[in-house]
Amino acid sequence: MTYSQLLSNLKKGKLEPFYIIQASDNYLIKEALKGIKGIFLKEKEDIFNYHIFSGGETESAAILNTVRTLPFSCERRLVIVDEVEKLRDSEREKLFSYLAKPVPFTTLFLFIKGKIPFPSKNLIRLKKWDFAQTSEKINPFDLTRWLERKNLPKTFEMLNTLLVKKSDFPKILGMLAWWLRQKAKSKGMIDKKLLGEFNELRTMELAIKTGKVAPRLGLELLLIRLAQQ
Repeated sequence: MTYSQLLSNLKKGKLEPFYIIQASDNYLIKEALKGIKGIFLKEKEDIFNYHIFSGGETESAAILNTVRTLPFSCERRLVIVDEVEKLRDSEREKLFSYLAKPVPFTTLFLFIKGKIPFPSKNLIRLKKWDFAQTSEKINPFDLTRWLERKNLPKTFEMLNTLLVKKSDFPKILGMLAWWLRQKAKSKGMIDKKLLGEFNELRTMELAIKTGKVAPRLGLELLLIRLAQQ
């Protein structure tokens, strides 16, 4: 199952008793958590049937007691366990043994960062492209919109969403070049400020292409310099 299929099924009310979500970094896990909570927690009452545990701060007994408790005033309870990889091996085995016979009134999400032995059933491996595909609000040109406002946190957030594979680097550089050309077109000229921005772009593009700067680092430095212009 893919992440987009998961969200589609959740919106339709097609729920499995448990899901295992594995990712390489915390950013992907946080984005998935946000998407899942947004679908489940629609009413104020839903908060009473929502529970999140951290594998580094709890034991399987507390998690399983909650999982096996009937939901309050609704059909289903949502239980999320983040940082499953931080559970002790014995505690993780107890948690995984529950998956052989889960209760029907709870949906359990197990979030795992990195690689550990875990069951393959209902497994979803997250990638950055998952969020670019599933979010209805993603617009590639939001990157230049936030850059125009000199909002670097939002600019980098968009960069993380758009930057998935090596072939994405020239696309983003091309987008930045288009943005600068549009600015020049609206002004009717290339002034000193715009000239400096074009030079920053050309210099960094050359540095990336010749291998003097790593592509991601080069793009991040370029965005910082353009925001400072």
